[in-house]
Amino acid sequence: MTAPGRYTGRSRARQLSRAGRARAVAGRAVGCAVAALLLLVLAVSAGPTTASGTSLTVTAVADSFVRADQSGTNFGSSTQLASNGSSTTTMISYLRFDVTGLSGPPASATLNYYSRSTGTTRTAVRPVTGAWSEDTLTYANKPAYGAAISTTAALTAGTWASADVSSVVTGNGSYSFALTTTATATRYADSRETANQPQLLVTEGAGPAPTTAAPSATPSDTTSATASVPATSPPATTTAPGTGSTAASSSAPASSVTPTATATASTAPASPTPTATGSSSVTPAPSTSSATTATTTKTSSSPTPTPTTTAPPPADPVIALAGDIACDPDDPDFNGGLGTTGHCHMKTTANLAAGMKPTTVLTLGDHQYNSGSSSDFLASYDKSWRVVKGVTKPVVGNHEYGTSGAGGYFGYFKTSATGGSSCVSNCPGYYSFDLGNWHIVAINTECSRIDGGAGCATGSPQQVWLKNDLASHATRCTLVFGHRPRWSSNSFASADIAPLINTMAAARVDVYVAGHSHSYERFAPMSASGSASSTGMAEVVVGTGGSFYTGFGTVVPNSVVRKSNVFGVLKMTLKATSYSWSFVADPSTPFSDSGSRSCA
Repeated sequence: MTAPGRYTGRSRARQLSRAGRARAVAGRAVGCAVAALLLLVLAVSAGPTTASGTSLTVTAVADSFVRADQSGTNFGSSTQLASNGSSTTTMISYLRFDVTGLSGPPASATLNYYSRSTGTTRTAVRPVTGAWSEDTLTYANKPAYGAAISTTAALTAGTWASADVSSVVTGNGSYSFALTTTATATRYADSRETANQPQLLVTEGAGPAPTTAAPSATPSDTTSATASVPATSPPATTTAPGTGSTAASSSAPASSVTPTATATASTAPASPTPTATGSSSVTPAPSTSSATTATTTKTSSSPTPTPTTTAPPPADPVIALAGDIACDPDDPDFNGGLGTTGHCHMKTTANLAAGMKPTTVLTLGDHQYNSGSSSDFLASYDKSWRVVKGVTKPVVGNHEYGTSGAGGYFGYFKTSATGGSSCVSNCPGYYSFDLGNWHIVAINTECSRIDGGAGCATGSPQQVWLKNDLASHATRCTLVFGHRPRWSSNSFASADIAPLINTMAAARVDVYVAGHSHSYERFAPMSASGSASSTGMAEVVVGTGGSFYTGFGTVVPNSVVRKSNVFGVLKMTLKATSYSWSFVADPSTPFSDSGSRSCA
């Protein structure tokens, strides 16, 4: 879960005022002591004062939703809130806000949340009367709530919905609300796990004006990303879901995940037609995220030790992975980009990925159906997954080659899809880079599309490049990602990539992640032949990016977890000598899978 909410919006001036000054009492030591004590008491009792009319934007410290048809399931980690009035699939959202620091009763309080649904049936806001926890809340143990105190206006996807809660928020304290609706179509909203966190806008009434300047902020006064937005207007994302509108002057959405310093420059073939001799890998530049030490030396002869400040080590990189993502804008289930049940959930999965605040996003091919054209990329994929485009490292899939030379794909992702090359069509499409202590390798599993149709064969430019690249990074934990899986409990397994798998197994690659099969499947560590091996390579198939479902056939050996009819994103944390994973599902298709493993 994210850290408890903090105040955002304008900083409020706080200062101490003294009620009087101590007068000197000449000639009497006792009188001086009494005066000093009185001065101290007055200073403490005066307390902070606040300018009248100040507005605070308080973000939620807890939120979740419950479902009647899944009465024992907790959705506390979901990136969405959901409300539904159906008698069989009743859904209720819960939110809690902690208000502190008010000097008196507020003049008004407004609840704001970012709607992901459109509908004329409004959402009712009700005060919650019982205790609840975000981590344990379910339909079976949900607390009671009172009569509606307010309702929103008609909902529009991609905009903020507001409701007046002034009758309940009367001062400092903890306030919980339930969101209900009579609509039988689910009303979705962003949870506090996203950039658009639910907010409580509190405006203070008249109060004494400040007499001194506000103190400087301390390190603990860090505000959330919404702090620069005027408190009278909730922050808006650059891309408006469902509307397709983007900010003309921005190269990335305001809520986009931005790259961190833990990823080093990519290595890739020097040209679109790499040769089979030698390695094109280069030694990566030193990471700028390494811990540094700053020392301040005193010039005094004082015996006081020299103070040393050491920066904390960089956090372990977090990556988000999914493939088979965006529907064709002409798909009958596209629904303006919002999708329907079981189809076109690319906006939801994009929010899941962004909510992980990943260092890097690895996309596993088939980004844009059906042919990966430039126009379709802009009409569909760009309207959803653009929120993480700035940190995305992709691999090409078979549907991208529906456009000649996968030109729509290479033209959209540019150097991110080539490891730095300026190639925009018929590119090799394989490259590598370092991330934290890990070496990451992207391969092109569309073997017949490159190198004269022998793109994955033993001795092919890609196979030779892969062998040399892995050999030059032999001491690192290693992840390889591509579109087609080597193993799958259906018809999507690819024998063509076996030479690449053999090369990876020989180099002790730790994990291979792929898409292509529109489902989730995780395999135990295996040798190149597919037999169980405790020191072998694990494979995970994550074709759950949002487009549509596919199922399973005969279960193949060493398949340990399978889930069809699911959308979601795999979250992985890359530690120094190990990795952990957690599958984060679309709330409409609940499922989880998590664990950890040491590098080979």
